[in-house]
Amino acid sequence: MRLRKSRIPRWFGHTAISLPPWVTLVDGKRLATMTPERQYRLMRHERYHWYQYEKLGFWRCYLGYIYWWFRYQGWTRAGYLLNPREIEARDYASDYGFG
Repeated sequence: MRLRKSRIPRWFGHTAISLPPWVTLVDGKRLATMTPERQYRLMRHERYHWYQYEKLGFWRCYLGYIYWWFRYQGWTRAGYLLNPREIEARDYASDYGFG
């Protein structure tokens, strides 16, 4: 997972956005305000998106994510919260370590 500081995640209301196989964009200012435990969970969450990419491949990963994003009205917060790929990543991030 390659990390790069960027303000782009903030534009979408996030601290980080993973775009495998290229990069994970991280908002350095938001990251600096997080506790070490929260930073750890965030990195686990983003790392899981890379695992999803490796497991599904390029097309299934991105087309599936877009499908679920529109299925749950991605232009709203619900599109992010109800997306099964995001649910998996959140579960993975909270299952280990700082909980």
